[in-house]
Amino acid sequence: MFTLKLDQQTTYTLMAIMPLVIQVGALAFAIWVDAYFKPKQKRVFLALLSLVFLLIAQNYLDELFSQLELGDLSRTFTGMLGYILRPIILLLLLYMVEPKGGFRQAWVLVGLNTALYLTPLFSRLVFYIENNRYHSGPLQKTCLIVSLLLLAGLVVLSVRKARKTRGKEIWIPIALVPIILISIWLDYSVGLSVQPVTFLTIGIVGCCTLYYLWPHLQTAQLLVKEQRERQRIQLMLSQIKPHFLYNSLTVIRDLIHTDPQAAEIAVDEFSEFLRHNMRFIETEQPISLRQELEHVKSYLALQKLRFGDELLVVWDIACEDMMLPTLTLQPIVENAVSHGIRGSESGVGTVTIRTREFDDRYEITVEDDGCGFDPALLEQKDNDHVGLKNVQDRLRRLCGGRLDVCSSIGEGTTVTITLPKE
Repeated sequence: MFTLKLDQQTTYTLMAIMPLVIQVGALAFAIWVDAYFKPKQKRVFLALLSLVFLLIAQNYLDELFSQLELGDLSRTFTGMLGYILRPIILLLLLYMVEPKGGFRQAWVLVGLNTALYLTPLFSRLVFYIENNRYHSGPLQKTCLIVSLLLLAGLVVLSVRKARKTRGKEIWIPIALVPIILISIWLDYSVGLSVQPVTFLTIGIVGCCTLYYLWPHLQTAQLLVKEQRERQRIQLMLSQIKPHFLYNSLTVIRDLIHTDPQAAEIAVDEFSEFLRHNMRFIETEQPISLRQELEHVKSYLALQKLRFGDELLVVWDIACEDMMLPTLTLQPIVENAVSHGIRGSESGVGTVTIRTREFDDRYEITVEDDGCGFDPALLEQKDNDHVGLKNVQDRLRRLCGGRLDVCSSIGEGTTVTITLPKE
C-alpha cells in the first residue's frame, strides 16, 4: 500500500494552504455557473480569484525560498509580486461593486505602487533581500498606505451602493474593515517569516467570499421588490379597471339600440383595450411607445364614445422610437380624464399628449386643463392619484426615468415623463 510521509513543516504548510485553495476553487466554480452574476461581473470576479490564487502561491514560494536559501533574487521576485498583487485585488473589488466605474484615481494609485515595487531589482527604496533576510526601505509602507486608501474607497462605495437598497447587506463592506485591519495587525505581530500564508491573504480570501454573497442578497431583495411592485400594479388595476369596464359596457349597451354601427366600433375598441391590458400585465420587458400609444388610443376612443364633445384629445407626437415600462402612459392619461377633466365643475376639457426628442433624453407630456390638485398628495399612501405614484416608482426603478408633476388647483395638471437615451 502506498503511503506518503511528510515532515512536520510540510504538513503544517499544506494544512494552511489547502483550505484556501479549495475555497478559491469552489468560489470560481460557483461564479462560473451562477445565473445571478452578469457576464462582466463574472469576468472580473474570475480575474480577481486568479490573482488571489497567485497571491497564495506567492506566499508559499516566499516561505519555501526562505528555507531553501535559493538566493536573494528569488525572494526579491516573490516579495515584489506580493506587494503588487494586493492593491490590484482591492481595485478589482471596486469593479464588483460598480462594474461601470472608471476609478481613475484608484488606477493611478495601483500604477504608482506597481512602479515603486519594481525598484527592488535595482534599488533599496522599498525593500531588499540580503543574505536571504528581508530588510525594509524608506518607502516600505507604500503598499500598506495604498491598500488602506483603496480599502477606504471600497467601503465608502459599497456602503453608498447598499444604502440604496436599505438592506442588511450593508454590513458586508463594514465587516471588511476589521477583517483586513486585524489581518494586518496579526502579520506584524506574529511575523511574516514563521507562517506559510500571511493572515492578510487569509483575510482577502474571506472578503472575496463576502463579496460573492452580496449579489445574491441584492438579487433576493430585488425579487421581493418586483413581487411587491406587481402586487401594487394589480391593486391599481383592480381599483381602476372595474369602474371603467362597467361604464364602457353601459355605453356599448346603449349604442346597440341607438347606433349599432358605433356599437360595433366600440366593441372592437373595448376588446383591443382588454387585449393590450392583459398582454402588458404579463410581460416584464419594456415596450415601445408605439405599443403604449395604441393602448391609450383604445382607452380614449371608449371615453370619447361616453363623453362625446365634452372630452377633446390633442395629439402632438414628434417621435415614437423609445422604450418604456408597460402601463406607463395609459394610467397617466386615465388620471387626466377621470380626475382632471371629469373632476372639474364643468366636466369639459382637453387632454394633450405630446412627445419630444432631445440629445440625451426623450420627453412624454400629458397635459389637461381640468381641476388640478396638490402634488404633495402623491407622497401619501391613500390618495386618488395612486396610479401616478406607481408609474413614478416604476420609471425610476426599471429604466432610470423620471416623472414630474406640475399642477395648480383650478388650472390643470402637466405630467412629464423623462427617459434617458442611455
